Amino acid sequence: MGLTNKEMLLDLLRFFEPQNNGGIYLATKVHPKTLPGLRERWQFIEQMHRGFNVIKFVQMLGSLGCPHHCDFCIDSEISYQTLEPEIIKDDLRFLLSRIKNPKVSWYDPNFGVRFNQMMDIIESVVPKNRISFVAECNLSTLNEPNVKRMRDNGFKMVMPGIESWFDYGAKSNTGNSTGIEKVKQVADQVNMIQRYIPHVQTNFLLGLDSDMGDEPFELTKKFVDLAPVAYPSFALLSVYGQAANGNLKYEKENRVIPFPFHYMMSVHTLNIIPKNYSWEEFYIRYIDLLKHCFSNSTIQKRFNANQMFASKWIILFLSLSIGGKGKIKLLSSIMNQLKHDNDFQAFVKKETTQVPSFMAQKIKSDLGELWDWLPNKNFDYKTNVISNHFQMKE
Repeated sequence: MGLTNKEMLLDLLRFFEPQNNGGIYLATKVHPKTLPGLRERWQFIEQMHRGFNVIKFVQMLGSLGCPHHCDFCIDSEISYQTLEPEIIKDDLRFLLSRIKNPKVSWYDPNFGVRFNQMMDIIESVVPKNRISFVAECNLSTLNEPNVKRMRDNGFKMVMPGIESWFDYGAKSNTGNSTGIEKVKQVADQVNMIQRYIPHVQTNFLLGLDSDMGDEPFELTKKFVDLAPVAYPSFALLSVYGQAANGNLKYEKENRVIPFPFHYMMSVHTLNIIPKNYSWEEFYIRYIDLLKHCFSNSTIQKRFNANQMFASKWIILFLSLSIGGKGKIKLLSSIMNQLKHDNDFQAFVKKETTQVPSFMAQKIKSDLGELWDWLPNKNFDYKTNVISNHFQMKE
């Protein structure tokens, strides 16, 4: 199933029949117009919160889809739409009635595309400093008047996507600027944002075809030096079946490495052969970049410059664990495996599709008792399963 709505799910449950040839693919043309609100979801939110003793966030949505067309993104081909304003208002009122000082994470692909509409909704029902907000935004949204308004309405963290120093200028509002010119322009804007909102996480995507040589990595180091307070977060270009428009290109070029789904975590797995690097060359540069971003001196500078107590300790924890030094340790172990495991080396170079034994053992260990339920112990990565069995529902 692709995009779904309530009617499609009910239809499926009424006529649940086996299909031949691997089944059929059902999808609607657009996202549903409305989704269950907090009142309907509250029992599940409370259940989730029981496992968290420190920071408890409530996820909310103000919009679906995206107006931008980044070829790596699963939202890029989906029409942008805002959800019903009155439902969002009711959610915020309900939340204030259940938690004294709630924390809301907006789960929109890009929050505030229709900025004034969303801020009008928040200002109409949320008293000042009653809710702390977190949102992923475009740099094109985060001009100074908008950032001031977000600060005044309780936004404590924003996560702008920079993605690349050579592509996606419309999303970052940098136009035709590339390379060091874009680095300086974005660093100035991020430093401006940081004056109003204490926690800024900048998101980068590595492994794009536009990247070549040392320059993309050295430019990112330069940005980290120019905007030392911002926390840099890195994802690697990963192909998940036919989910994004650009994925078919990598399939046609025979560049997709058939990592088992269990290993498909874009924070440290690059599952395509880079266009301008060998697999080893890319990871050597990536590890070197992380060592710069999370050196002891850089971590200390970031910690001392952050003025928000909770934010600086969260960033310190991430830098010393999964986001920084922990990621370096994990990637270094992958590189070590590559040097000493011939099967793994052949696998990432697409000389074989046989999943290396250490991967199979890791999957078995992680699944525990669920291992017995894995059909045929099959780790094959396939992208063409649904291509001839597609049914679009109106």
